[in-house]
Amino acid sequence: MRKQISLIGFFSLFFLTLWSQNNNPFEIVSRIPKTENKQFSSPSNPFDIVPHTTPGISEAFIDNTSVVYLNNQNFFSFPEGNSLSETTLFGLLILMLLYFTFAAATNRTAMAKSWKSFLSSNALNTAQREAFGIAGNTPYLLLYANFLLNSGIFVFLVIQAVNPTGKYNNLQVLLLSGLVSILVFLLKHLENAALGWLFPPLSTDLKKFSFLIISFSCVLGLFLVPFNFLIAFAGSQEWQSFVTVWLLALSIIFILYGLTRALSLGLKHLVAHPFHFLLYLCAAELVPAILITKLVFF
Repeated sequence: MRKQISLIGFFSLFFLTLWSQNNNPFEIVSRIPKTENKQFSSPSNPFDIVPHTTPGISEAFIDNTSVVYLNNQNFFSFPEGNSLSETTLFGLLILMLLYFTFAAATNRTAMAKSWKSFLSSNALNTAQREAFGIAGNTPYLLLYANFLLNSGIFVFLVIQAVNPTGKYNNLQVLLLSGLVSILVFLLKHLENAALGWLFPPLSTDLKKFSFLIISFSCVLGLFLVPFNFLIAFAGSQEWQSFVTVWLLALSIIFILYGLTRALSLGLKHLVAHPFHFLLYLCAAELVPAILITKLVFF
């Protein structure tokens, strides 16, 4: 009887021990994979079916909120800074006025001939024949340099009118504007010289076209001197914007008139070689204009 009671007590203790365990007694605890998943815990029975969970490395990619760097910046950007005072700008414009006075006084007839060339094709041909050698070309080159310098200041002032906060009002932007204006026109003359050397039948018309650019630039430089003063010291921002738009429109009309005169020189080439002429027109005339427009209204 005592033996039977002891056997019953042993089995009762054994079943109580099994009932108190949470895990499967047949599981090897050291081989159970450790997980850090907070939503689903590891199953107590290895044969239980649990919902699919995203691996830890995938969760790291999903939860990654770092911003991917994309180079959306412009290929070219102006140096920023508002360091150019009105006194410095006024002194610079006075220097440009003094240089224009010197260039016009060197040979007073050059300015009158440039104006006549602006109005008449016959006067252009006469002025080109008389502009021979260093003595004949120097007055036009001095006036042409006046145009190049004032055109750079004009581009700089238009940039200031477009950006009234003074973000790009510094000496670096001023020098960059002047450099771009000078390079555009000098490359234009080098291009005409190269085309005249490659295609000798076109050399006469290309030389006349280069002189047309110089003659028109001499006249436009005369107007740019007061234009720059008007834009720089127009007063309020509204008045400055109005003056800038008006002067830009006037300059565009002036340039279009010059292009019309230049088109008359190449009209015979347009009839004989339309594709090559249009290719030249797009590459040599439109691209520089678009480049300067992009520089100003970037």
